[in-house]
Amino acid sequence: MLSWCGIKTRAIEVHDYQIGEGLEDDALVHGYVQIKPGRSEEKKKAICEELFSVMKEHFAGLYANRGLSITLELREVYTYRQNNIIDRYKK
Repeated sequence: MLSWCGIKTRAIEVHDYQIGEGLEDDALVHGYVQIKPGRSEEKKKAICEELFSVMKEHFAGLYANRGLSITLELREVYTYRQNNIIDRYKK
């Protein structure tokens, strides 16, 4: 699993959306990953492959029974923050 990444997650449910022409009862799951610059292409690929695999497994039942688009996006971003939460996990 991705324990080496220090991942934080959040989920936002959106009730008002449209996919394509809006003719079907389709659904969308979009994963958005932000990381600090500097990781190798191999590490970024491993992060995406593992997360996307978990997403597909989690939504497999829904995917089998209705129109569903599953996407994952990774961006490298410069973020300024102050955080003392991570110190608890370094012990």
